[in-house]
Amino acid sequence: MATPVHYDVLVLGGGSAGCVLAARLSEDENRTVCLVEAGPDYGPHDAGGWPGELLDSGGIPEGHQWDPDESPHSPLRAKVLGGCSAHNACLLVWPPDADPGLELYLRRALETIAPEPFFFREDEYTPWFAGVAEACSAHGLDVAAGPYNIRNGVRWNAAFAYVDPARQRSNLTVRGDALVDRVLFERDRAAGAVVDGEPVHADQIVLSAGACGSPAILLRSGVGPEAELDALGIDVVAPLDGVGSNLQDHVSAKLVFEPSDELRERTRARAPVPFSNGLAKTDELHVLPIAGRNGESAHLTVALLQPHSRGRVRLRSRDPAVSPEIDHRLLSDRRDRQALLAGLGLAHRLAAAETLRRLGRPVELPDEERIDSTLGIYFHPVGTCATGSVVDEDGRVHGFENLYVADASVLATIPRANTHLATLAIAEKLGSRL
Repeated sequence: MATPVHYDVLVLGGGSAGCVLAARLSEDENRTVCLVEAGPDYGPHDAGGWPGELLDSGGIPEGHQWDPDESPHSPLRAKVLGGCSAHNACLLVWPPDADPGLELYLRRALETIAPEPFFFREDEYTPWFAGVAEACSAHGLDVAAGPYNIRNGVRWNAAFAYVDPARQRSNLTVRGDALVDRVLFERDRAAGAVVDGEPVHADQIVLSAGACGSPAILLRSGVGPEAELDALGIDVVAPLDGVGSNLQDHVSAKLVFEPSDELRERTRARAPVPFSNGLAKTDELHVLPIAGRNGESAHLTVALLQPHSRGRVRLRSRDPAVSPEIDHRLLSDRRDRQALLAGLGLAHRLAAAETLRRLGRPVELPDEERIDSTLGIYFHPVGTCATGSVVDEDGRVHGFENLYVADASVLATIPRANTHLATLAIAEKLGSRL
């Protein structure tokens, strides 16, 4: 019989948070660390093996997704080392409502993912973004054209920033294309996990599979609402009702435009261009000016930063290859619809500015119908293993001394910002304490 595989720390999920944890925890040469990722590991950036769509900072990749054919309300869950940092828009937004205790780790994350943060200069703005920026200035709105984690045009993801410098460490193992099923337990301790159908043992287990993946692993492990586990024939190890609940995302709607000939011509003269150079923001909203890379489409996406609606992540099956059901229950709290209507009102005011009237006009549609037809999310899911109901302040799962969660799922309330930087900071914090 083969000797069981054993590590000091097993990190389940090689997304943004998992890359941070693998790098920080393996800084101790006496600690063995294994990072497990369901998607591919294309190796160091300098080796040249990464697909172009993951490197191109000017667009959102269509591949490397868990569920590419699900509803438009499903999160874009990246399935590759680096996770959503290899898929996202590269914006690094400091959460204005961050816990003061997280500031050190936010700064550490920013210095690592973007030691020289990239900002678009005004002469680099796309015609659409330039028009929106001028309209925002007339209305007294802030416009952010960075910082971005972009390096020489490359989306500089967490695998490049954190894992690549650590790859030569003999105490770090990175397993790509490896599917996590569940955590193994011995009494009140986590003993390891089932990975690709085989047990992998460890002294400490950290879940960093994201706001959809981490609760799914806990549920398959028997940690979650008792009735839900019973219905799937899963033995209950710990009846934690908060697992999978409290799902939040920044809900959005679009003011779609019919592009003018001027917008098409000016954009094509510079093609290809980034889909956006940044965003406009208020305390309650982000307004994202997004145009097709050849000027064939344009819209203002209004994203609500403090939604009241709450959804849930549930298992469809015990099979780890079957993705969980992700039910956002968008607009289930009517306050969110009212806030989106107000946000679209702001978008209309921007659209009335001369700089935007030259570039296009909004498609005629009542705003109530506009919300229903363009309803979406900003792809920032959080809250499904929330601090308080599922984990303590150190990310430790209630009832277990050596099982942790460190990703966006531990955020009890969604930040008023893109969640990438906050997620890195959460992992930096646990990485410094474990």
